[in-house]
Amino acid sequence: MVRRRAQPVKLRVPYREHRRLVVIDVCSLVLVCALLSGCAGLGYTSRVRIRAASPDGQLIAVCQEVPVFDGPTFEVRLERPDGTRVHRVLQSGDGDPCDEIAWSPDGRGFAMLSSHVARIMLVDVGRALELKDKGSASDWSRQVTLAVNAGPAANLRFDGPASIEFDLCVATEQDPRTGVRRCAGASRHQRMELDPKKRG
Repeated sequence: MVRRRAQPVKLRVPYREHRRLVVIDVCSLVLVCALLSGCAGLGYTSRVRIRAASPDGQLIAVCQEVPVFDGPTFEVRLERPDGTRVHRVLQSGDGDPCDEIAWSPDGRGFAMLSSHVARIMLVDVGRALELKDKGSASDWSRQVTLAVNAGPAANLRFDGPASIEFDLCVATEQDPRTGVRRCAGASRHQRMELDPKKRG
């Protein structure tokens, strides 16, 4: 008795159905590529914007842009000089980019400036390191508005452990392309005392 080998069953997919499946596959591939590269196409990358060393050189405050589809977020973290990650201390949205970082002279804290809204985040580094496994950013940082309805701020620096200096733009204009206010005239030098006891 001769046994015949069973022939594989061929499933026939109608031409229209096959074409529809190919179109869906191609569209899915294009969508995935657009999502993965779309952020970079909009100018958002994972670039490091700022690396600022503490006065003693033991810590580096790093601000890195994190690409997301609806605008970048910004991660501010502490690193060792060799690049070892110590702790993420802040994360902000695209409304609060990190434009400048200035350390206090004693190295106990730093300020991150969001220039276009004239706002800073003050970070108590000692407290952040103490609470890094059990706290949140509100436990070691606070927001300070430098000026309301004013232009961009720039040149942030500490002139003491609890006082900062900055330049505030007096006249502004709105960029018609981006909608961001930019300086259109002279800046005014300002000084501000910070309450060292206030947190969060």
